[in-house]
Amino acid sequence: MLGGCGGEGAEPLNERRLEGPGFVFSAPATWRIERTERSVAAHPPEGRELISVTVFRLAKPFRPARWPAAVRELDRVAAQLAARLRGELVARETAPLAGLRSRRYTIAYRAGDEELQQQLAFALRGRREYQLLCRLSGSPSAAAAAACERLLSSFRSLPGK
Repeated sequence: MLGGCGGEGAEPLNERRLEGPGFVFSAPATWRIERTERSVAAHPPEGRELISVTVFRLAKPFRPARWPAAVRELDRVAAQLAARLRGELVARETAPLAGLRSRRYTIAYRAGDEELQQQLAFALRGRREYQLLCRLSGSPSAAAAAACERLLSSFRSLPGK
């Protein structure tokens, strides 16, 4: 009877643990899940909100000494994405993510008459680049904003996968 009450390491009742190729994260239990070979995404039944993690294989293993070059490349990629969305890159920072150094960006843009925001985080480990994405509407619901924060706090890379 107590199986659903949680315990150490258990997901809260309103969340579920999602596993992809070399990573795990938590998403709202009621959100729809989409999987590809390299990614897992979750979105509510209604609205444009989305959280996802995608993994890319790097040509060479990442080495911490190469971080300045990686930052320049990630900044370039984020600027290109902002241009493609006809939006504005409004924030960029280096911040820890699950024990990994990461680069985070916020892009504000419009789709039709709707204001949207994409928050991206890129983390590098070995030959993997993890891209965490959170898309929020201009005035996101509390649940969507919480899902975005939970994506960042629950994400873990899985070594050896």
